This record gives sequence, C-alpha cells and structure tokens, in this order.
Amino acid sequence: MRGFASRVLCVLALLEVFGNRPTHATIYAKLDVAQLAARSDVILLGQVESTRARWVRRQIVTEALVLVEESIKGAAAARVRIIQMGGKVGDIRMRQLGGAEFRVGDRAIVFLARADGDLRVVGLAQGKVSVERTPSGDTVRMIPVGKATSESLPLATALAHLRALVRTR
Repeated sequence: MRGFASRVLCVLALLEVFGNRPTHATIYAKLDVAQLAARSDVILLGQVESTRARWVRRQIVTEALVLVEESIKGAAAARVRIIQMGGKVGDIRMRQLGGAEFRVGDRAIVFLARADGDLRVVGLAQGKVSVERTPSGDTVRMIPVGKATSESLPLATALAHLRALVRTR
C-alpha cells in the first residue's frame, strides 16, 4: 500500500509540474478589406527577404524582414520587420492556428498594426494577402467590401481599391 501511495503522489507531482499549463484559443472573425484597412496602422505591398524564428518568453515568434515595394497606408521604411507568433526553432515548431506564415520570397499585401513597438499582422492570415503569378498577370484573393467570400482580383485593381479606401477614411 505504501508503494502505491508513493506512486500516486509522484504522478500528482508530475501533473502539477508538467500538466498545469494555460490553454489558449484562436478566435477568427471574417474581415473584409475595409475592416482590415480600418484596423491597420500600415498597409504595404512587399516581398519577404528573410525570416528568423526565436524564443520569446516560452513562445516561438518569427521575425520576417520585408522589402517594401509600395506603402499604401502609414509610414513604412524601405524594409519593415514583422513579428508573428509561431515558427520553428531546432526540432520544436509552434503554430498560431489561423495565423499568417511568412516564407522567403513571398510577395504580399500585408495589413499591419503596431503593438508593443512591433508591427504585427491584423486579422490573422486574412492580413497577409499573397500575390500569385498567373499567365494573365499578378492576382490576389481578398474579400471585397460588402461581400461574404473572397474574389480573385488583378493586383493593380486591388491596389487601386485599397488606395481609394485609405483616402476616404
């Protein structure tokens, strides 16, 4: 009986040390381009030059360095540093469900807000609108104002629409 009690205490101690972790959830609200723009301090078209994942207070974050082709809203330097939750350090990978991911060479329209001195993507993955090369030219998929689903638009049309949105706000 004494051995059993010791094992139970050992299991309870291990659960207390390793099993008592806070849980986190991702809440995903569908946003159209006007809502993304309204919540953004900076909107830009750019290309990812580099990424670097690192530990910050027991979480992995990825820093993406983006070469800015065009600043649509807010003041953006020639290069901006975007901090995003998740990434891979060594053999450990962490993800923010629904979050934007950055890879070297990605070209995208990015909606960003300032938080704690950093630029972060607005609206999780919705805030990174990837530019796709097609035979007919560069296109993006985004949710236009007043629509419920995304549409494929020529990049030039999407940029003109964003510029007009920003001017009217």
